[in-house]
Amino acid sequence: MALYDYGNTRLRARISNLFSIQMLESFADLTTIDSLISTLSKTHYKSSIEISLTYAHGYGCIAETLRRELSEIRQNLYRFYDRDLWEKIRIIFLRVDLQNIKAIIRGVSHEARIDTIIDSFSPLGTIPERILSGIAKSKNIADGAMAFLKAEYKVLAIFVVAVAILLFFKGANEVGSNGMVAVSFIIGAICSALAGFIGMKVAQKNIDTFGLSEQIELRKSNLIDEVPEPLELVVSNPPYIAEDFILESNVVDYEPKEALFGGQAGDELLKQIILDVKARDIQYLACEMGFDQKESLQAFVNKLGVKSINFYKDLAEFDRGFVIEF
Repeated sequence: MALYDYGNTRLRARISNLFSIQMLESFADLTTIDSLISTLSKTHYKSSIEISLTYAHGYGCIAETLRRELSEIRQNLYRFYDRDLWEKIRIIFLRVDLQNIKAIIRGVSHEARIDTIIDSFSPLGTIPERILSGIAKSKNIADGAMAFLKAEYKVLAIFVVAVAILLFFKGANEVGSNGMVAVSFIIGAICSALAGFIGMKVAQKNIDTFGLSEQIELRKSNLIDEVPEPLELVVSNPPYIAEDFILESNVVDYEPKEALFGGQAGDELLKQIILDVKARDIQYLACEMGFDQKESLQAFVNKLGVKSINFYKDLAEFDRGFVIEF
């Protein structure tokens, strides 16, 4: 371990830069992003904050400051250890390179804007951002992303066929059932895939038609998983109907069940959204909800702990939505 002593000593010397528990707790009392920036500018983050403020503000300034600090950490590690040792340590950062490349493939395949893809890069990787940016803008990577997407659909198709075969034999050999259930399963799987694809295309066409491409960006995501940027507000109209609730045929016959049912009780997805938004330190959440879910949601947020929750009624005077401030 003697070979690592110099680098380890240099790293230990930087421990004093870490925030104390008291300092971190004081951050929780800050009410605005500007007050956080002001507080950080009085710490060792000062130089990074000042540079970031020249071309970013608010959450963008904080994000850029952290990016610069992480980049400096990697550069320091490179300086603290000699070349042979650095090659051994470097493997730690290769995983970040893979995450950055995956971000490119995922972003391009979902037709995300290039600047959004670039903002998602972690500076801890060994591949410079200028090279990653060039890859993201390359036509070849767009072709590769589509090939990646096709490969995913191929795996999904194999899974659907395998399950359909099992359903066919089960249905054919079970009293009161029929092998045609397999055909229904395949048709349902195809329609489900097409619904998402066509929905995204129609939404994009509407955005282009009304000239809103600069204001609106579409992303295919599980809740807010594919939205890594800092947010102040989330507005959602998720599925919130209980699985055993009987709907009118003019609704259930024309809507995929994934767009209607939120779980056994109906509010499970709403509660997951609340948890996800709170975990991301997003300040506000506005959601539509079921007319009979006010009590359960009130009890849930009371236990979770939020600054406030306000419920709203629709034109028929049914409870229909809420706004939470975390």
